[in-house]
Amino acid sequence: MLLRHLLAGLFASCALVSASVAVDLEKGKEINGTCAACHSDNGQGGKKGEYPASLASR
Repeated sequence: MLLRHLLAGLFASCALVSASVAVDLEKGKEINGTCAACHSDNGQGGKKGEYPASLASR
């Protein structure tokens, strides 16, 4: 019974997180345009090392 309640809570939490991630992705797309100008679309950094890779791309 306890396991059933824990699983139900886990699934409910996942549903809430999914909704907030969708909002964050839209803001991320907006912000990415500024960062991508130097760090490239995928955040790998400049080809000659002039701009470091972002932490998210590692």
